[in-house]
Amino acid sequence: MLKVFLAMFLFLFFHTTEVKAEPWLANKFSKNCAACHSPGRVNKVAKKRKCTLSCQGCHVNPNGGGMRNAYGKWNSKRWLKSSNLKSWIHGEKSPAPRAVQAYAHKYPKEIKPEKINPKSKKYYRKKGKSRLITFKGYTDRPKMYDKYYDNSALYTAKNEAEFRTFMSREDPYFTEKRESILTNAEMRFLVMSNSGDQGPGTSSTVGYRDSSGLGVMALDFGLRYKPFLDRGWSLVFEHRYLNSPYTTDWNAIFRTGITRSAYIMYDDLPYNTYVMGGLYRPMFGNHNANHRSLRETLAFGYAVPGSGAQARFGGSAVVKYEGVSIGSAPNVPFYNIHYLTDSGVDGVTDGSTGYVVNAGLRFVTLGASAVGSYWSTENDLGLKKTMFAATFGANSKGYTANLEYLGFDEEFAPGASNKGGVYTLELKKRIYRETYLTASYASANTSRTQTEGSSEDTSIGFKAFIFSGFELDLAYWMHSDTAQNVTTDWNSAQLQVHLYF
Repeated sequence: MLKVFLAMFLFLFFHTTEVKAEPWLANKFSKNCAACHSPGRVNKVAKKRKCTLSCQGCHVNPNGGGMRNAYGKWNSKRWLKSSNLKSWIHGEKSPAPRAVQAYAHKYPKEIKPEKINPKSKKYYRKKGKSRLITFKGYTDRPKMYDKYYDNSALYTAKNEAEFRTFMSREDPYFTEKRESILTNAEMRFLVMSNSGDQGPGTSSTVGYRDSSGLGVMALDFGLRYKPFLDRGWSLVFEHRYLNSPYTTDWNAIFRTGITRSAYIMYDDLPYNTYVMGGLYRPMFGNHNANHRSLRETLAFGYAVPGSGAQARFGGSAVVKYEGVSIGSAPNVPFYNIHYLTDSGVDGVTDGSTGYVVNAGLRFVTLGASAVGSYWSTENDLGLKKTMFAATFGANSKGYTANLEYLGFDEEFAPGASNKGGVYTLELKKRIYRETYLTASYASANTSRTQTEGSSEDTSIGFKAFIFSGFELDLAYWMHSDTAQNVTTDWNSAQLQVHLYF
């Protein structure tokens, strides 16, 4: 009874916050085909393939972040963890290679595994393919699942029935087709401590020195509804509750709800193409969920629409747009185009309209990626904002690296604009299962308010996916900002407990 009560409590309390977009995971898992679906799944003809390493491979929103689809949940439950806990309410064992699966003996001779587990045929006859064969514990052999070790991806199924033969009943392909409702929940609990010179605090005018705080930072709920099963229509709604770890009023979080996204999407077009419209945040470069990071502050950090560079401490948590989009991700390349209007902050809008274009490549080899993004908007005062971002990433021998350059040109008065750029380098080194040492460095040739000067962010940290849906993130940040020949330095220590389901 106690376990049942605990499970219900955790479900109700944590069926909550944005699933953090972490593009580096695409670099890491690109070599492991079983990270997204049953081992040894064969291909469909190119026009009908859904396989991709872009954001829409794991997220409901093709722009990344927010709700995970069935493939993203498969990954989280079976791979993104350092251990299993029997009493934990979330998590599955990692799948065994295809030669062990019950359907292994059914492959055509040209792609049949050389050594098939002798129990495979017997198990198939007895129970069919209704169950996924799994390892007892954690496996650290992704090469057993890549397209070079396993040649099943070279084979194109003759029809839908043959395609469905080479996967388990737990495969996300079936989950997506038999469940009309998908839910998502997330919570972030923060413990923070700050020291040093006067730095940006809870508003643009109040700083902090030797301050600390703890509390729930955000709760997110998501719901996707498919009105027609086995069709590509989706209705998506995501809601967020926000709070500050510096407040002692924990109940305040339930008085600050905002709609994160609300859109309709059809994603069953040829070559993995989708169209969508509604309220959401478009993809642009390598999004950072830390809305006070140097990259997010310079690109999106306005607190009041139309304020230009005068109040840039609100962070990108408030940025969302109404728009329509079209995109495609046929395996390695992907692109998306967005026409958007600014939905404003707290119901206020500056009337910005414009477009955003993204195009990129994501490879299995070295988990390599290259993405280019362009942003162009103009508000109702005629003030223009253009940005360009180029991002590169790769994974090798336990190291994952992502480098981005983001350039901006933002008008704050007719004929007057702030220009600059920021480099961001993020590094992760796997030290044990899904446990990592992390480091990052960002440098800009302007101050954080886009004025003349310079700014830097440096961090070192530790990230661990303890159990499926349970992440710990410890980081120490060193910040520096120079404006009008005055340099401000401050440090931040942050512990984040991140729960997601």
